[in-house]
Amino acid sequence: MDPRLAQNWADIAGPELAPLCRPVRIIHRGRVQALEVSVKSGAAATKLRYNQEALLGRIRQRLGLPKLSQIVFREGKEAGRWTSRRMAPAPAKPAPAKPASERPAPKSEGLKSALEAMRRTLQKDKD
Repeated sequence: MDPRLAQNWADIAGPELAPLCRPVRIIHRGRVQALEVSVKSGAAATKLRYNQEALLGRIRQRLGLPKLSQIVFREGKEAGRWTSRRMAPAPAKPAPAKPASERPAPKSEGLKSALEAMRRTLQKDKD
């Protein structure tokens, strides 16, 4: 990704298109270049398709990429996180399981009796 494109995306795409997508990378296909963008939805991709030539023209002019000739769309899998994929915090690690001696006692009497019955059954199987 060209850092100039990422930094100036709001200016290049304009106020109408910038909120709908974000640049991901520039793909080189032989003599042709394509801009891969992540979009919120299919409707956003359709709007970008209608404005594709104008957007590509602005990118070519500002960044000096004469071979850039198409836009490839990638719909975001996680709609809530698509705008900040690279800035998203790492997922929280699950807490390690506590040993049985440190776990709170079961609250239900029915559960206690069921566990006790299971312990007795297991003990009989061992003997």
